[in-house]
Amino acid sequence: MENYESEMAYPISSPGVQKNEDCECLNSLAKNGLGLVNPEKVFTFYNELHSYLASAGIDGVKVDVQNILQTLGAGHGGRVKLTRKYHQALEASIVRNFRNNGIISCMSHNTDGLYSAKRTAFIRASDDFWPRDAASHTIHIASVAYNTVFLDEFMQPDWDMFHRQSLHPMAEYHGAARAVGGCAIYVR
Repeated sequence: MENYESEMAYPISSPGVQKNEDCECLNSLAKNGLGLVNPEKVFTFYNELHSYLASAGIDGVKVDVQNILQTLGAGHGGRVKLTRKYHQALEASIVRNFRNNGIISCMSHNTDGLYSAKRTAFIRASDDFWPRDAASHTIHIASVAYNTVFLDEFMQPDWDMFHRQSLHPMAEYHGAARAVGGCAIYVR
C-alpha cells in the first residue's frame, strides 16, 4: 500500500448523524481509523485491483460503504472534492476493466456520491437485507420501492439479495416484489 501513499483517516460524522444513528461500526472507525488511499493515487489503486480481478475472470464488483467518504474530507479539500475524485477514479477503472460497466454501488445514497457518479449503472436501493429478521421484510420492500422512485431516474436500482429457497417463508413475497419493482434479479 506504500505506493498508494495511504494514510490512516478518522471519520467525522455530523452531529445529526450521530444523534439519529448511533452506529457501532462508524464509532469503531472513528476511534480506530481506516486506510485512505491518497486521492491523487486512487485511480492507480482501483485500476491495479480491477485489472487483477478481470484477469482472474471476474466481470464486475460490488463497491460497498461508499458513503464513508463524506466523513473523510478534512485535509482533502472537503467531502465533495474527495468523493468526486474517488468516484471519477472508480468509474474510469470500471470502464477500463469490466466490459459491461460491471459495478453495483452500495451504501452510496449520500448526495455527494449520487451526483458524482456519472457512469455507474447499478445502485443498491436498500439497507442490508436481513432474511432471519421477520420484521425486516416489509420495511425492506417499502424502503426499496420508495428509494427506487428517486434512484431510477439515473441508475438501475438493485433491491439486494433474497433467498428463493422454497423453505424461506418470505421467498414468494420478495420474488413478487422484485418482479414488479423494475429491479435486476441475479441468477446463478
